[in-house]
Amino acid sequence: MTFSAGTHLGPYEILAPAGAGGMGEVYKARDTRLDRTVAIKVLPSEFAQNVELRHRLEREARAIASLNHPHICTSTMSEARTGSIFWSWNTSREKLWRPGSRGVRSRFRKRSRSRSRSLMLSTRHDVRRKLLSRLGPPGGGYPAWSPDGRRLALVKDLTRLVVRDIDEESKPELWVTHDSNLTFPSWTPDGRSLLYSKRDRQNYDVVSKSLDGDEKILLGEPFREISPRLTPDGHWLAYQSNENGRFEVFVRAFPSLAHKLQVSTAGAAQPIWSPDGRTLYYLSDESLVAASLAPAPGGGLVLVSSKTLFPVSFAAIGTFGRIYDISPDGKRFLFIVDRAGTASEIRVVLNGLSDPGAR
Repeated sequence: MTFSAGTHLGPYEILAPAGAGGMGEVYKARDTRLDRTVAIKVLPSEFAQNVELRHRLEREARAIASLNHPHICTSTMSEARTGSIFWSWNTSREKLWRPGSRGVRSRFRKRSRSRSRSLMLSTRHDVRRKLLSRLGPPGGGYPAWSPDGRRLALVKDLTRLVVRDIDEESKPELWVTHDSNLTFPSWTPDGRSLLYSKRDRQNYDVVSKSLDGDEKILLGEPFREISPRLTPDGHWLAYQSNENGRFEVFVRAFPSLAHKLQVSTAGAAQPIWSPDGRTLYYLSDESLVAASLAPAPGGGLVLVSSKTLFPVSFAAIGTFGRIYDISPDGKRFLFIVDRAGTASEIRVVLNGLSDPGAR
């Protein structure tokens, strides 16, 4: 939703637009209570409808509000009667708004990317030898292992998709470049192609690119379609889309993309398949849900049942990529979780499928 000059969001009056991006729109505004200039960032409408994301944003807001430093803008998170969630930054530096200035958006983006580089450190953990090593320089996120475990796909600075052979000392191979966000890469079962989402204006498309260089848009509808994941046999594609107003998980036949099935109904994100391809897991309402699927007459799939396995404390914003995955034998899950909003840890869930209460 775009706001014009004179629009009021709570106590703030919009003065002029400052910029826009995949994570929202930035406006110059006036705080009518204190008569001061502020920057307002309005988040996409689906954020207000995504309960789990709202919880993460609230934890982030509390963390930012606790910071007190001359070089850090004070920030608050609010919600207007229209349902829009927005952040406000106090800035009295009028030069940020002068004609020709790079503005608040550019300065925020520069600081944000600097922080992102420090957060997006791609690492490899050698479980047997208990060794931790970094795979490449800072700036890599959304890691995805190839089916043979020898190559790692990474998104660099949100604009480049690279692949690195972990057994070689050579530089990562550049697969894709894009002027805006690239997210959630995943491999085809044969390891010869990558699926990923790339931003197109305010939407995201699901795209595939093969080793021989062929790039194809698989899902290019006017929605945010992200987090593609194929079954181990490559016959079914799971992804999340906000086509119904909030993110839900869908399944389509692959590569025909026919027989679309909506799997979730209460908001969902980050679908992954069980190794046998019969169960689809996803995150919903701060829990992990398992959906059992079966072949349907006519060639599609039908939802047999779904159940909540156990609650999950989601990782704080700043985790670039999936926050969980399943082991190759399907008996364990690996999570990145948030503890009291202050630190992240890796948690291995044992016997989660047979006994949701035993963790």
